[in-house]
Amino acid sequence: LCLTFLSMAVFEIVFIKPWRAPDSDLDFSKTFHIGAFLNSFDKDFLIKLCGITLTVLFAGIYFWVSDIYMGEDYKDFMQALSNYWPYFAAVFALYITVIHYYMRHPKDSYWHLGALLFRKGQSDLKIVKRHLLATAIKMFFVPLMFMFFMNDFRYFYDTGSANAPDPFDVTIRLMFFIDVCLATIGYMTTMRLFNAHIRWPEQTMAGWVVCLLCYPPFWQILGRDFLAYGDGLEWPQKLAGAPEFILGLWAFGLILFTGLYTFTTVQFGLRFSNLTHRGIITGGLFRWTKHPAYISKNITWWMISIPFLTADPVNGVRNTLALIGLNIIYYLRARYEERCLSEDPVYRDYAAYVNEYGIFARLKKRLSSFR
Repeated sequence: LCLTFLSMAVFEIVFIKPWRAPDSDLDFSKTFHIGAFLNSFDKDFLIKLCGITLTVLFAGIYFWVSDIYMGEDYKDFMQALSNYWPYFAAVFALYITVIHYYMRHPKDSYWHLGALLFRKGQSDLKIVKRHLLATAIKMFFVPLMFMFFMNDFRYFYDTGSANAPDPFDVTIRLMFFIDVCLATIGYMTTMRLFNAHIRWPEQTMAGWVVCLLCYPPFWQILGRDFLAYGDGLEWPQKLAGAPEFILGLWAFGLILFTGLYTFTTVQFGLRFSNLTHRGIITGGLFRWTKHPAYISKNITWWMISIPFLTADPVNGVRNTLALIGLNIIYYLRARYEERCLSEDPVYRDYAAYVNEYGIFARLKKRLSSFR
């Protein structure tokens, strides 16, 4: 994870230079002087440190109180946190100190949280609320993505010692491994230096609900008790007896759509996150649709389960409706994400472009021409 992050950071620094963007709020044209640097540690910096301390306490209490993190699933994360927290703390302290010196407006969300204690009249409660929501998002998703990462890491470690691993399974798992690796890094590196900081989080309860339902531990309940669209058989069993050409084409389709899904995570890079605005991506697959990851993921679910292909037609209808229910949840996720990002005029312009020239708009125009 560290090596991957460093390679991404070097690429950003050498080629992208994201701190030059106006919304990074950084000004590295300022000449470094040790005297000015030391003078920057004024009362505002101390207030910011108080905000950072409160944030860390908030996170610590959350992990301490939540029993789920004491279980086997999150053992790797808690062990890593226990072993490496001094290193993370040292790097974070150095980063915060230097960035504070180069910020155009040093009174960030940490400052507003700390100001609740010392300058309550100057603290913006809206900024404090957004800061706490953003912190909660990282506290939930960093352990989860790290758990996924370690599960895939162990899969490849075991596969390396196994005999003749299935090439299809390895290919699919490798793409998901890349996905969770970048996702883990993305949640951990909300850094202004890379213009990857959180502008604002999702603030509606419904937006949080439809997102969290898609992840453990909530998905286990939803997928098991409400939207269990699988019947224990997947596409190799359901298409058994089909010509080799069909099986090969089906496997290629699954690899293709899984690859498209992973490529969207690669496009996000250091800015990957759920429930937050960390910059607008308009190129690559996002040039054609606003939600390439969701579309690709939902297509693969239909291809893997083929829910309507069952021996019992009644179960086929039931499974199909359950999967449609999951598709609706992702549709709602997309709509709430659009509403959250639409506070940014850049996203509104991008959405207008996709609505006019995106793949679905072009398809609609083409179909209209046949009428």
